[in-house]
Amino acid sequence: NIRVPRFTVICATTMEGRLSKPFRDRFKKNFIFKPYSLADALKIIRVHARHLVITDEAVARIAIRARGIPRLMVNYLDAVQETMSFTGRTGIEVDLVEAQFQLMCIDSQGLTQTDLIILKSLHNSEEPVGLDTLAEQTNQDARTISDVNEPYLMRLGLIERTKSGRIITEKGSEYLFKHELVKPDPAFDSAWVLSRKSV
Repeated sequence: NIRVPRFTVICATTMEGRLSKPFRDRFKKNFIFKPYSLADALKIIRVHARHLVITDEAVARIAIRARGIPRLMVNYLDAVQETMSFTGRTGIEVDLVEAQFQLMCIDSQGLTQTDLIILKSLHNSEEPVGLDTLAEQTNQDARTISDVNEPYLMRLGLIERTKSGRIITEKGSEYLFKHELVKPDPAFDSAWVLSRKSV
């Protein structure tokens, strides 16, 4: 026998199913972490911005786009701060935040260019789209789409996964119309969109 000092192992993963059951069973306590709420995001950003002059509205604009992920909250704040320093300003206001996100090609809800390409690809397809096909259509890595883009798009209710593949929801198509990312189709009918869910 070898005497080993007591220690604690803490593991975190977004792919629990890929871990072997004997390994998972070693951990007696399991917790499911959820994205932070908007209220929590505001608090986190304010803590990291405590030495900055920043308006409440500017904080809110960053928080909305951060997807409830602290890493993105901090990264986005750092990006805006760098722009503030570069432009010689002494504080962060809404116009600076909006200019930064426009430069980063991130829209008002935090959707990236890749997210929007996925939405437009699904919108233009009359059939559910498989992950590999979607990756080919968007020129993106399938695993990145599955692990990074899809969870947020699903949380916003813009896409759904069906047994036949991915589809855009009525809300997703309306999002594209609202932001003029696709031209409204006179023949577009919500019943047609909903009918694809049963495919």
